[in-house]
Amino acid sequence: MASDGPRPRADWSSLPPELVSLLSQCLSSVADFIRFRAVCSSWRSAASPRFLPPSFPWLAFPSIDGDGVHSGLRPVQPPTFKFLAVSNGKIFKPTLPDSVRNKQFYGSAGGWLVMRGKGPLSSATTLLNPINGAEIELPPLKTYPVHCAGLESSFYIKKISISFPISVGRVSALAILGWSSQIALARPGADEWMTIGVSSNYHDALFYRGRFHIVDGFRRVFSCDEGDCSGPRLVEIVRLASPPRVPLLSRGERFYLVESDGELLLVIRHFDGSLMGDVKVVKTTKFEVFRVDIDDQPSWVEVRNLGNRALFLGLNRPISLCSSDHPGCRENCIYFVDDMLNYMGDISYGNLDAGMFNLADGSMELFSCYAGDSTPYVRPPPLWLSPSLL
Repeated sequence: MASDGPRPRADWSSLPPELVSLLSQCLSSVADFIRFRAVCSSWRSAASPRFLPPSFPWLAFPSIDGDGVHSGLRPVQPPTFKFLAVSNGKIFKPTLPDSVRNKQFYGSAGGWLVMRGKGPLSSATTLLNPINGAEIELPPLKTYPVHCAGLESSFYIKKISISFPISVGRVSALAILGWSSQIALARPGADEWMTIGVSSNYHDALFYRGRFHIVDGFRRVFSCDEGDCSGPRLVEIVRLASPPRVPLLSRGERFYLVESDGELLLVIRHFDGSLMGDVKVVKTTKFEVFRVDIDDQPSWVEVRNLGNRALFLGLNRPISLCSSDHPGCRENCIYFVDDMLNYMGDISYGNLDAGMFNLADGSMELFSCYAGDSTPYVRPPPLWLSPSLL
């Protein structure tokens, strides 16, 4: 005779570890793997991290539920982090190691966040995989030969580029320092940074074909040559023709170096700026894309069609994906978020600028959470992350 009482709850934690491990091998996405390991501690132990194909990038950003929101130029309190899977709108809030709880992210490369303390330059730079909790320490910026003592790192770091793919013990880092407009290099295993080249208006850096490449505001592309016994140096590869100058505070350009399907691309982001109170609101107006040939006869040519590729730009190492491999991803489009990390004088940059640009027809769609000018601005601004278990 059937019982009318409630059925006993299944004790999923009692499944044999071998069976749990076998089930975990059937998972095809990082998000599913995270949920699977969150069932209980025994499942987490049995499901070992493994390589999974790249997923649609996530957006990493400070929580804005009262923490991380900035009023004027001052943060309310140290932000917590959450990750938005743009493809389905799911939110993930991983448990971060205690060592990085009071740090901000200043960039990302693959599945790793570049994190630094918000205070003095003495605090270390840390690479963090927020999915598996792995950390890699880089030298503190106070070891840089020319630094501005007492300045917060938010003034100081414009971009940090990491050698890729990332491997513990073999990581090189290149920092573009916004205040001094100089470049610092940290070699694998080094405990200090070194100076490279001369000051310039550097915009972006990318590790490509085994070395760092840098682009500056004069549309010059350099490579970092470390083969000379006298030390690393910058070698100019190619220079794009410059358009007529435009007023600095009303319009501007930002340059990105992107590796896409094995090729090196230079992407130019055009924007207008306007003041909203004491906040300078930056609005992207269009993008241009050029393919840069760095071989025997360096040259560049405009690209009007990315084919089935989609690009993701911001403070992150730019991401290029095959749109047909990711449902919901639009081909020949550029997904962008605000990357105005610093502020100048009394003008603060609000991160109200994020969306998708269609290279075919020049149309633009803003992300819904940034569609209105009333959106609070947060520092650091969101960035793209390719979640990885390894």
